[in-house]
Amino acid sequence: MPIEHTFLRTVLYATSSYARSLKMSQSRELAFLVGRLNRTHVELMDLLVTVPDEALNWRPCPGANSICAIVTHILGSEQYWIGTLAGRTGYVRDREAEFRALGTDAGVLVEEVRRVNVECTNILTKLDSATLDRMVSTTSGRRDLRYCINHAINHTLLHFGHLEITLQVWRHLLSQAQVR
Repeated sequence: MPIEHTFLRTVLYATSSYARSLKMSQSRELAFLVGRLNRTHVELMDLLVTVPDEALNWRPCPGANSICAIVTHILGSEQYWIGTLAGRTGYVRDREAEFRALGTDAGVLVEEVRRVNVECTNILTKLDSATLDRMVSTTSGRRDLRYCINHAINHTLLHFGHLEITLQVWRHLLSQAQVR
């Protein structure tokens, strides 16, 4: 059963009520980051509900990533950069496994995006402006949390573009009856 876009927007806009509450109690910067993350996830879910299940594991060429692998990678990255570093969740990332991920149901990916959005939003709403300056050790050196959060969001947006291109190529080849 397909998930309606309006349902997705309702779920995420309800979640973003956290972001609106930040405007009163926290900095504008944090409210902006939470809103940006929520909007990014709405766009990601809007795209995913259009993906046929048979396209999830298709790779445009050898060495390229499938839609399922890209989404799994996006979510693993967010759980590391926001969950582990900002929220101290204890999430242990297996980056290599993200690229081997397989899926059979786009709705499961949509639900995972929603779950990670709620988790990350909850973490971000507990931060304050001073916390953004806290230095943490990352896989790429010492960074402040502001960098980590922005990196997570920018990384998601970069891969969102990859998802769009992969889906466009899949649809084009399907229309040419060349997808196997």
